[in-house]
Amino acid sequence: MDYMDMLAKLGIGNAHPGGYAGTLRLITHFGFGHGQSVLEVGCGTGRTACRLAALGCHVTAVDSHPVMLEKAEKRAAAEGARICWLRGEAERLPCPDNSFDRVLVESVTVFADAGKAVSEYLRVLKPGGLLLDRELLAAGPLPGELAAELAGSYGIGHLRTAEEWRRLLEETGFGETGIWDHRSMTPQLWEDVVMFPDTHQFADRDLGRFPTLWETARRYEELMNANQALFEHGAIIGRKRQAGI
Repeated sequence: MDYMDMLAKLGIGNAHPGGYAGTLRLITHFGFGHGQSVLEVGCGTGRTACRLAALGCHVTAVDSHPVMLEKAEKRAAAEGARICWLRGEAERLPCPDNSFDRVLVESVTVFADAGKAVSEYLRVLKPGGLLLDRELLAAGPLPGELAAELAGSYGIGHLRTAEEWRRLLEETGFGETGIWDHRSMTPQLWEDVVMFPDTHQFADRDLGRFPTLWETARRYEELMNANQALFEHGAIIGRKRQAGI
């Protein structure tokens, strides 16, 4: 069982670095709110999308995994959230040009063809619109064996440093760029477990039939913990230039 299938079967709402606590910090700091048009790329089971809808944003949410989208729609129904759900990939977003005030991404671009994905984020943003993309980062050059494991088991072909991400955004055509909330990696944050439990995490009922699921989870946790000093995370920020600037 691959990593994404594992997350889908467990119904996990926030698997990205920083967890849901990090999501809430970002939403608060950048002032998401009433009337903003927001695209969430790689929405997973919809926890962030539902939070944005509750704040009054007009939310469109895209994911490539059908089980994730099914559970996202179930969550939205339970929370009374109005969201436009679309199936698609980061490299080929099913959205028109210049459509959104903000594009929000959480641990998705690292699994995609980053150059194509970032170009798509730029395309669908309105002039002056803001990209906020929280990703796993490399603290520096990675050992070859670790890089091969990330590529082979998780589809992360190249884990970029914060500066490499910033340069990619600049080369793609974003204006203002930077990294916000840049942090070292830590184990599972207690805030998510204690302060922000996910009351609408819809795990499949037949998990006992899939022993490979638990093996996938164990391997990932061991990989992250054993190499914690080599990883960081942060939100990659880019603003689309205004027309004529």
